[in-house]
Amino acid sequence: MDKQHRICVFMFLAIFALAYGETVNSKWRVQIEEKLEETLQTIQNNKNRIEKQSKVFKKQTNAIQKQAVEIENLRQRIKALEGQSDNLEQESGRLLNGSSKNGTLPSPMERRQLYNEGSKNLFIRQVLSPRSNTPTGFYAYISSDFGGVGANHVFVYDTVITNQGNAYNKHTGAFTAPSNGLYAFCYTAFASGVHVAGETGDCGDVSVKLIHNNDYKGSIHVDTESNWYEDMSTGFAILVLEAGDVVLTKSRKADSKSQFVRRFLAPEVAYDPVAFYAYISKDFGGVGANHIFLYDTEVTNQGNGYSKHTGAFTAPSTGLYAFCYTAFASGEHVAGETGEYGEVSVQLVHNGAYKGSIYVDTESHYEEEMATGFAILMLQTGDVVLTKSISGGQGSFHSSDIGRWSFSGFRIS
Repeated sequence: MDKQHRICVFMFLAIFALAYGETVNSKWRVQIEEKLEETLQTIQNNKNRIEKQSKVFKKQTNAIQKQAVEIENLRQRIKALEGQSDNLEQESGRLLNGSSKNGTLPSPMERRQLYNEGSKNLFIRQVLSPRSNTPTGFYAYISSDFGGVGANHVFVYDTVITNQGNAYNKHTGAFTAPSNGLYAFCYTAFASGVHVAGETGDCGDVSVKLIHNNDYKGSIHVDTESNWYEDMSTGFAILVLEAGDVVLTKSRKADSKSQFVRRFLAPEVAYDPVAFYAYISKDFGGVGANHIFLYDTEVTNQGNGYSKHTGAFTAPSTGLYAFCYTAFASGEHVAGETGEYGEVSVQLVHNGAYKGSIYVDTESHYEEEMATGFAILMLQTGDVVLTKSISGGQGSFHSSDIGRWSFSGFRIS
């Protein structure tokens, strides 16, 4: 009996030891499998990281190669421009010594222009290489909704559609004149009452200034007074620029944060130009029926076709002309007026005949509204173009660095 008991105990212990060993082995295998899985995952992560870095390196290599090609192209352009400059100096020397390019003597008008320092470069471009003038023009806009506009914020139009002459820089928002000439600029602002850019607080409100070499040249204003209200405004200006002059747009002061969209345009430089750009210098009211608006501050008046005393442009020659005019109404009585809020309809008139109109209307004390019109007209020498009210206006009108009443035009051909 004792022998059988000992055998049973021995068998029990053997079975227990075997079961315990299997349990330990099972746990060990699980731990080994987990470690192996972690190692494989680490290897895969490192592989993905290396592939990603390889792609970045490849892109950087392509960018470097592209920049090298651009640098070489710039070197070739500089070399070509240096050759053109030498040719121009030789041709101008021949003209000044009494001989034009085709061997004939220059006319008295040509000789006077050559000795006039103010027009020498322009004349040489016209006489020597009238067909080699490269047009300069750009058009760009801001690609997405935004806010956070502080004082003197320079607006950067990051999406470039046209940049003939490469004078516009999408990184700085500035246009640099490549040569002396007459340039036209158009700029647009768009404010939203909805906080589309994640901003909080007041509804969209900002004044945008057009700046030439740090000098004020004009402004527009957009203002929303409710959550669902939106406002857009456009300004237009014609400026005489020297090579290297800089033009950009920036905010007047720190304004509410909301959505803005910009458009910026500059056509090619004009030769023998006829163009003007003027604005009203201060807030005003008292607009009656058939009131002719006098834009008393002249910024540009090439050809002297515009009169600030009559508010009228008189065509110096027959041709195709473009005109732009802007009105700005105020809900506040900024000019000391009483009664109704600012409201008026402005006509563009050619020799007494209606050619177009714009309308601004404010319905509350804090509301402001701006509108811009544009027209292209065929004029004869002596034709007169001006702006006037259709009927009596109401209230007051802004014309300050917040936003300007302006009138401009230029001869297309």
